[in-house]
Amino acid sequence: MHLLMAFLIFSVSGAITVLWTWPLSAVSVYVIVRPLIQPLSNYHITLANGIPIATPLSIALLSGIFFVFFKAGAGRLFSPIIIGLMIFISTTIPSFLQSVDLLSSIGGLLKLLTAASIFIIVYVSISSKPDAIKVFKAIMISSVVPILYGFYQFITATGHAWKGAFYAGRRIDSVLGEYNEYGIFLCFCILATLILLMHAEKTRSKFIMIGMLCAQTLSLVLSLNRGTWIALAWGLSVSAVVHRKSINLKVFFATGLLLAICFGSLMLSRFEELNKEGPAGYSQNTFEGRLRGGSDTLSMIAKRPLIGHGLDTVGIVTKRKWQTELFPHNDFLRLAFEAGVFATLAYACFLVLLALFLYAGTGRKQSTYVSFPAFAAICYFITISTVQNIVFSQVLFPLALTFFAAAKALGEIEAAQTGLPLPAGTERKTAAERPLNCLPADA
Repeated sequence: MHLLMAFLIFSVSGAITVLWTWPLSAVSVYVIVRPLIQPLSNYHITLANGIPIATPLSIALLSGIFFVFFKAGAGRLFSPIIIGLMIFISTTIPSFLQSVDLLSSIGGLLKLLTAASIFIIVYVSISSKPDAIKVFKAIMISSVVPILYGFYQFITATGHAWKGAFYAGRRIDSVLGEYNEYGIFLCFCILATLILLMHAEKTRSKFIMIGMLCAQTLSLVLSLNRGTWIALAWGLSVSAVVHRKSINLKVFFATGLLLAICFGSLMLSRFEELNKEGPAGYSQNTFEGRLRGGSDTLSMIAKRPLIGHGLDTVGIVTKRKWQTELFPHNDFLRLAFEAGVFATLAYACFLVLLALFLYAGTGRKQSTYVSFPAFAAICYFITISTVQNIVFSQVLFPLALTFFAAAKALGEIEAAQTGLPLPAGTERKTAAERPLNCLPADA
């Protein structure tokens, strides 16, 4: 036990040292490694005294906020988007007063703070285009092992088998252990790879990105996520309309047609299942079930509308009431249930503010390579959040905020290069004037 605690202390100290020395490199490694340790979390493998396996990483990331404050100064720390994020997290704290399980609420708050720390570190640390590109490369690379394992699941018909569902073998969930989470994970990887493809100048790099996009898309199709397919198509379509003057619409529609030809039959059969019943006699129309669950959630929200039942306690509350854990597949309803309506409104305002910032970059043709995928990402994220739980995911929410932080920072860099005015606190120095000791990324 003493050796284990010594190892943990050494590991956390080492992670903090690396984070303080090379913040973007440390976050990039985290983005790549975090999905790979998710199976340990799924099987409830813990450290000493039941400490969750990812807790040391969270502690190291939280220390990064102090780093950016002392190294980069308070200027960008008090930018509107960071203030909006911290207001959201602050509004969840009163829920502790009525939490039905204080320990679970502390864990929920730690999850939110971990994601916020990553957002702040990435957003503040990026001071040049190569810095941002490095982050998007990390997101792309994070999909390599999950994709390979997902293909293994498909070939061996072991996808989703651990839950014993009737879909066992047909749907791949890879290392994330849940096909809905895997689909959302892949969407951010696809959009990050799209940024790299649109930014690439060398033919070799373009072929690599196209190969990655093909593998990611195939894996997304095999995960059989109807909601994610719809939300991603919606996000890309909205962004295409917004960028209609700066993207090649012929290529956009041709790509969509090619996907329909290759996967249309499989995807259509998945939608036809909506009118069928499963082996146990239940409807396969999961959307109807989520609507009924949402109605039950609203009745529970009405009992504690202001500060909720406590962060990350919905499973505990529903099990006490209905003898089974039920999770509303809607982030906004879940936040209202656990933290109250004010926290939900604060979160919605943060997303709207982020969407407005990303939309502001859509009018600059020279930054289309980042604004087109980024605006598609925020449209996708808001849409999928209405039918899934992302905020308390230890993989998805940090990944999403990493993507958005890098996209916003890169958009500001592009704006600065064109001489456009930026909000106070968001000005970015040239590579030669960087305040942070970041490892250079490949161009």
